[in-house]
Amino acid sequence: MVMDLRRKISPAIWHAMPAAMILLAVSAGARAQNLPPPGAYQPIPNFTGVGAGLQFREAINNRFSGAQQIAPSIVTPTFANLPPEQDGTILYCKDCKSAVPCASGGAGAWALGTRGQWACAGAALEAALNANGNKVSNLASGTVNGDALAFGQTGAQLNTLSGSKLDGSDAITNVSLNGVKNVRAFGATGSLATVSATPWLEIRLSR
Repeated sequence: MVMDLRRKISPAIWHAMPAAMILLAVSAGARAQNLPPPGAYQPIPNFTGVGAGLQFREAINNRFSGAQQIAPSIVTPTFANLPPEQDGTILYCKDCKSAVPCASGGAGAWALGTRGQWACAGAALEAALNANGNKVSNLASGTVNGDALAFGQTGAQLNTLSGSKLDGSDAITNVSLNGVKNVRAFGATGSLATVSATPWLEIRLSR
């Protein structure tokens, strides 16, 4: 029966079959050898023998595609040794401050190449920020117009009040509302009109 099978198969294919079977066996063994336990890292082994190039190429592709776990080490230059910036490059600067752009004299920060400079902190927002119901704590004191003010922070009073004319002519500036009562709540009204009065005496005689 073996002789009948050999007559039906081309001699070239028949001689190539053992090599192909060896390649499949080696490849399967390499894959089993190349799979680490969960959570562990295993370097690419030194493949040898038939199909070593294919196994090495597959091992590299598996690591770049995510099929194989890797534990890469990021280079850690100092600020003085940062290379020329390239957008999308990530480094860890050992003595950088958390600032944009990166600056020396800090305890270390991730350096991201973005927009032509090394950024060691989050860039300024370019759209509205939604805290999604969460609080923003530990705000610094407001010092200039436009600064955010913390709840109860000194300096969080109104600085200008507009009167009823709404044209700015009756604005009250530099006013603090802390402890000041609203006289309109007691029936008082405000007006720019002035009236002069002359005292007079009225005597009435009765019979």
